[in-house]
Amino acid sequence: MKSHKTFAAALSLSAVMGVAVAFSPVHAHKGATGVVKERMMAMKSMGRQMKELGAMVTGKTPYDADRAREIAAALSEHVKEIPDQFPKDSLDPPTEALPRIWKNWEDFRTKATETLRAAEKLAASAGDGRQSALAAAGALGKSCKSCHSDYREK
Repeated sequence: MKSHKTFAAALSLSAVMGVAVAFSPVHAHKGATGVVKERMMAMKSMGRQMKELGAMVTGKTPYDADRAREIAAALSEHVKEIPDQFPKDSLDPPTEALPRIWKNWEDFRTKATETLRAAEKLAASAGDGRQSALAAAGALGKSCKSCHSDYREK
């Protein structure tokens, strides 16, 4: 049963790695200004952090509990800012935010809160080793993907 949960967590984390790839340098932020640029840069940073963490928890790189805690803390700080990074109708190109964010604002905020809880659980478990961090990172990835699926242009 434990290996099944570990496998499920790895699959969830793999899904978020797709999110991390979406924020690669290939993705142009050309022309972005103001809050749109700020949130695009924050999301790109979170993507890099998830990619680094993903490599550690999946065994591609050595697991470093201190670094995992640092990443988790940084992710938590970024996630706390998400609602403020989406002021009403901030849709200036080249944003990938969909207008439905503001039509479903309470759901968007709820998802941001759930993502923050997942990031905080990751921060709390990162010192417990790779297996604990793997499960928590998978849950965080799943939460990120949930919001992106509903509120980000594909």
